[in-house]
Amino acid sequence: LIEGSGSLVTHAVGGAFGFTSTLSGALAKGLQNIDSNYAEKRKKEAKAKNVVDGFGKGLKGVGMGIFSGMKGIVEKPITETKKGGFAGFFKGVGLGLGGAIAKPVGGGLELIQKTSEGIKSTAQGGVHNFKDERSRHPRLFFSKHRTFRDFTVGDSLLPFFFRDKRLSLSLLDAIVEYADFQSGPDVCLLLIREKDITFIAEKDIKWKIAPPNRLLKISQDKGEILLHTLKGVGKLQVDDPKDRIQIQKKLVLYLENLPKTNNQLAKLML
Repeated sequence: LIEGSGSLVTHAVGGAFGFTSTLSGALAKGLQNIDSNYAEKRKKEAKAKNVVDGFGKGLKGVGMGIFSGMKGIVEKPITETKKGGFAGFFKGVGLGLGGAIAKPVGGGLELIQKTSEGIKSTAQGGVHNFKDERSRHPRLFFSKHRTFRDFTVGDSLLPFFFRDKRLSLSLLDAIVEYADFQSGPDVCLLLIREKDITFIAEKDIKWKIAPPNRLLKISQDKGEILLHTLKGVGKLQVDDPKDRIQIQKKLVLYLENLPKTNNQLAKLML
């Protein structure tokens, strides 16, 4: 609806100013044709790209019209006298005076034409930008309530990571936190969700702790983060020591905020 309304208004504005540009341009050319050389120069003026460009080109047309008109008062009698003698002098005076009036008026009409042309170009360019371009990727929603945090490029690129790995985007449902890290040649991902903790590497889910309160202890051994449960240990080989610290902090903070139950015996060791 917004796009359609914007398109309607834009085309209406573009159409109105396009008509104004065409009409004023035709009138300007008619007046400028009093001097064929001058008219030919003005025809070579490029189309206006936007409002500012159009207004600038229009002011240039006004200035050239005034200058050429005043110049013609002197030049035309001399030129025509050389061609036709005494009779040519009076013809030159008439052409000079006529140009002194017609060229500045034509310049004024050209100002209207170029400004209108610029408005039309801006309006049509606005439709293109609105439809085809966006300033950034969509935000990533967190938790089952689909809340969002301050925008970060890393968050917004997470769905593209999933598409590249050919993983289901449903894994991002109810995500609370995540950590991406280097493990050997692979970029791995730890998803901390409301219903489980999932480790993804080499385009596969390697292990999952569900529900999260089955996690009993977090420890570290020779570059690995170990997540202990009654059924076994989930291992994370994290190359960067700084990444290991950040992942452990995220896990601890998440588990501290979990609803406490009688079955939860979380012992968190850093």
